[in-house]
Amino acid sequence: MAPGERYSSAELYDPTTGTFSPTGSMWVARSGHTATLLGNGMVLLTGSAIAGSGGTGKAEIMAELYDPTTGSSPRPKAWTKLMTQATGLSDGGVLLTGGSTAVVGGSESIATAELFRP
Repeated sequence: MAPGERYSSAELYDPTTGTFSPTGSMWVARSGHTATLLGNGMVLLTGSAIAGSGGTGKAEIMAELYDPTTGSSPRPKAWTKLMTQATGLSDGGVLLTGGSTAVVGGSESIATAELFRP
């Protein structure tokens, strides 16, 4: 993947055979995101800007829950952070820390923490 390229493809890894196999695509093409496995088998995708719709060129920041068993996800939700650190917790939640927000002409670092509960 070249810098700045975004993909919506997803693959499942089989540790027994050491191989990847394609599955359904994510809702939106993304790069530079985190992917955190949740206790319910879903995957939380956060921290990536995607190209805006309608050819506006405006970036949107989206979070998405992906279901690897069906290879699909519901419509993504607007979110406010790029480049966060995501840590899965023993209670099934995810701790999202740091990152940056998109601002005109670049980004601005933030020092925040929040919990995601599926």
